[in-house]
Amino acid sequence: MQQTRGIIEAFAPGHEMGVFVSTGRTDEAAGTKNASYLFDGKVWNAGQDVPVEADADVVAYLPYDKGVTDFKDVPFDLADQNDILYGTAKVTKDVPTASLMMQHAMTLVRVRLKNEYMGTGLVSDMTFADVYTSGTVDALTGTVTKDYNRGLGTVKVGGNYMLNDENPVIVDAIMIPRAAYDEQASVSFVIDGQKHTCAFPVQHDWKAGMKYTYTLKMTGNYNAPVNKEQMDIDVEYWGQYGKTDEIVLNPNP
Repeated sequence: MQQTRGIIEAFAPGHEMGVFVSTGRTDEAAGTKNASYLFDGKVWNAGQDVPVEADADVVAYLPYDKGVTDFKDVPFDLADQNDILYGTAKVTKDVPTASLMMQHAMTLVRVRLKNEYMGTGLVSDMTFADVYTSGTVDALTGTVTKDYNRGLGTVKVGGNYMLNDENPVIVDAIMIPRAAYDEQASVSFVIDGQKHTCAFPVQHDWKAGMKYTYTLKMTGNYNAPVNKEQMDIDVEYWGQYGKTDEIVLNPNP
């Protein structure tokens, strides 16, 4: 069993991205700003005319936010658990098709609960704590800037399921990339009404576009304390090649 929210494995109908077009890689797009493109399952449809008058650079991000005015300052909040993608391409007046390779700006942290616990095994809550929860993404470079003014907080990522020996529950959380020896994040979960907290090893870094799976082995007898016997980690690419698609911009008539 796996609990996910906004994770994008493939583009689906209803996905919407913002697109900026400029005639030079400047700090701010001089042409089209934040045009909406909506995916219908086959093609991306523009919400407005997007003229291509000359060679131009395209910067895109997903999900779309109508309030964005600068591709270097795309806001996010982990409470939404959105998989934030970004990408760039070049187009010309003769070939106004942008082949965008969309990459993950965030990191994916998975918690896998392996059950050798003799109780009922009802997990009623799972929460990440001591993490930064908001900030901005530069859609040109993928650089993430944390909102330090907001400070450290919590992100609730799952709950209301049963521990299962044959099919261990995996809970996915979209998190901000972090360097080793930054703030020590932790995850807490409630099993049969009892709260347990595990701190992630501070020497672990979380890199953008990577997937980190932590396996917690739970042991204990019925009506006895639950022991967290071990915390193993597996690291792999979340989306090594990103999400590639083509967007046809409107050529200048």
